[in-house]
Amino acid sequence: MAKGKRYEGEFISVAGVRYRVEIWQEGYSGNVGELSFPYDTPLTIEWSEVNKIEPVMSSAATLTVISDSDRRFVDLYTTVAGSIRLDVYRENKKYWSGTLDPEIYEEPFAQQDGYDVTLTFSDFAILDRIKFEKTTRRFWSLQSLIDLCIEKSGIELEGVQEYISTTTDKGALLLANTCLIDENFFDEDNEPMTLREILDEMLRPFALRMQQKDGKAHVYDIHALHSLQTKPVRWCLDDSTLGVDQTFNNCELTFSPYMKNKLIEAENDPAWIKDSECTSHRVNVDYSDNNFPGFDMLLKPHNFAKSKFRIYDVLNLTKYFKIKPQLSGDSESGVAFVFHTRRGHQDYVPQCGHVSNTNVGAWVEMKEKPFVFYDYDKEKDYLINLKIEALVDVRYNPFEDAGDDNERGWWKEFNHQCNYSYIPFRLILRDENGQALFHYDNSEVLNTWLNVNTYETGRRWEPGEGNWESAHAAYYEKDVDGRKKKTGWGGWKTNQPIIGYYRWELPSIFDKMFEGEYIPMPPVSGWLEVQVGGALKMKDYGFEQTFDHQKIHWFLIKNVSMNLVGAYGQELSEGDIVVRAWVDKAAKEGMEIDTVCGTMPDGAHPTARGQFFLSSREVISNFTRAGVTDKVERLLLGTVYSQYYGRKKKLSGTADIVSELSPMTDEHEAGKFMIVSEIQDLIKDESNLAMVEIAQDNFTGVPFEEED
Repeated sequence: MAKGKRYEGEFISVAGVRYRVEIWQEGYSGNVGELSFPYDTPLTIEWSEVNKIEPVMSSAATLTVISDSDRRFVDLYTTVAGSIRLDVYRENKKYWSGTLDPEIYEEPFAQQDGYDVTLTFSDFAILDRIKFEKTTRRFWSLQSLIDLCIEKSGIELEGVQEYISTTTDKGALLLANTCLIDENFFDEDNEPMTLREILDEMLRPFALRMQQKDGKAHVYDIHALHSLQTKPVRWCLDDSTLGVDQTFNNCELTFSPYMKNKLIEAENDPAWIKDSECTSHRVNVDYSDNNFPGFDMLLKPHNFAKSKFRIYDVLNLTKYFKIKPQLSGDSESGVAFVFHTRRGHQDYVPQCGHVSNTNVGAWVEMKEKPFVFYDYDKEKDYLINLKIEALVDVRYNPFEDAGDDNERGWWKEFNHQCNYSYIPFRLILRDENGQALFHYDNSEVLNTWLNVNTYETGRRWEPGEGNWESAHAAYYEKDVDGRKKKTGWGGWKTNQPIIGYYRWELPSIFDKMFEGEYIPMPPVSGWLEVQVGGALKMKDYGFEQTFDHQKIHWFLIKNVSMNLVGAYGQELSEGDIVVRAWVDKAAKEGMEIDTVCGTMPDGAHPTARGQFFLSSREVISNFTRAGVTDKVERLLLGTVYSQYYGRKKKLSGTADIVSELSPMTDEHEAGKFMIVSEIQDLIKDESNLAMVEIAQDNFTGVPFEEED
């Protein structure tokens, strides 16, 4: 909603500078009221003190106006935060902008008119209340995030001024060409960060600061600020003092890259399914005696929000299930493609669909679609492990031994005629617009009769969507004797590495491999989509008989997981990265810096959400500042060392107002200084300020202690 000007007023400082104050209100379209000010202190602007590498130096304005009638301004405090804006002009040029804090209000209660009312405004404080909202945009440049924060703050500025010495390792401008993925703005519980947190964390690794001054948002680093034209400080009172800035013994920087090696964990909690929304079917220990209940099978026909799966079935036969154990089974939940019931010696009655050998009429899709990053130099260091935990069975009760009343005959037949079985799945790599880039294909391995060596060459990524014949999950016994005599099923089972109809001893490497399908890294970055089809291929060891699919009474999917693993299937760590450097060993206290955006020590990582990206979606492994190209963490420690090594001078006192951002000098003290706190009294044209000595970044001889 557009804002309309509600109030306006002017005053002239003791130095003859004209200031104009405007108050704008969201949705206001009436007449503009005139503001009157007390003579002594109508308006002050304060930048509270922060250290030299703190990312955001926010400011607040205190406006004092005279209320000529009772409670004239009280309605301003009944509005939503951000809906009232203060604009300050210095000689008709935008000088400062901020929004009203509606939680701070006080006025004299005993007077009806002629009393002072104080209004408090701030520039970036409101960002602490605004959560990041996911949009269709997945990658955000640092510039776009700064623009978003300024927009959401509700302030009106004359643009963003950059003084930045850091570039990408290819020399590209930092803000426009460095991106973050939006998944880094959400925690493990999918709770979003506030915009202030995002602003802080994206600036911190580069030692960047953001500050409003002279009607602009200035984004700068100390190295670049040091090279700007200086301005002399002019002390106007006799209260100026000389001191020293704080220094530190060492600095420990901890980068939490938000690695997510567990890409997908799709398993429903039974508690998510309400009994009242289900049909219930009793499965006894066996079908001979109804007095011994095995478990209750509850079926829910419709998709629901909490489910980690999404069912696609044009016939609406596939259902969600929940098992409530009595004497058999465990409490479990998932998706039922096939479930048949019977009472005593009567025929089986299907409660879901039928399993097919080839046609996929129903499937489940994992709601989670993780992003993986591609790096040519690292693609051989990782694999993706996909596990599909399923239950396929011919017995009446799949959790009890086969017996006369639990399909002993069919179970024996199943073990002889279903030695190899395969569930189709689709693994599709999509771009941020949902278009298919590549799909995983292991069909060459599946269709190989004899040569198991195709395992190495037959698993690949192919362009496009693929189809249900592209990839299958395999279920079999690993030892050759087991494959001759047993099915790969019986209770809950997880797929093994893909093989075709191979009838010899498997190579020893298969003994060392864990469960699941081992998938090479995709050839480009993108989002992974997993679908599991409700079909089943089955072959016997001799490749002579075909098992009757109508005898399969159970086909359930309980869990689908996908993990990033090492090149040999080993589990990967998700630890933080710690870098340390000495600053001044004579100092007592240490400095600690925590970052959530940064660079990995060994190049790109496939799942680290905290990495920086180019607009081309390539991971940025190094940045350049002051002629040095290195990890951004080491550059930051170099800045800390440069700015805090030795005792840097600190000057404070009352000076002529400093209206623009610039490095400062003092006629009595050598060096350049940066203002770290300031209170401007506009009618007096005075600044009560503190400024500390700064130096250009120098990375020569930075005593890095160690890296973990």
